[in-house]
Amino acid sequence: MRQLVELARGAFDSAGVEFASTPEGPHEADWLALDISKARQLLGVRPRWRLQESIDRTMQWYRDVRCGADPRSLCEAQIAEYETTV
Repeated sequence: MRQLVELARGAFDSAGVEFASTPEGPHEADWLALDISKARQLLGVRPRWRLQESIDRTMQWYRDVRCGADPRSLCEAQIAEYETTV
């Protein structure tokens, strides 16, 4: 999780993040994980964007919304871009 936050912070110019001095988190923190292995195995799903590309695009979305862009239009544009990625 920390690695993901660090990547996002690097992609978002004004992000400020402080990590707790102890690694304790909510009781369910050890259970939470993103794993596409089942979707890959059963449905043939494959990621089209690498992790860094996904983070960069997500942070760009937040920057654009912060500057007044319409969130729905941004989502629709990103979905269209994603769908055309080979």
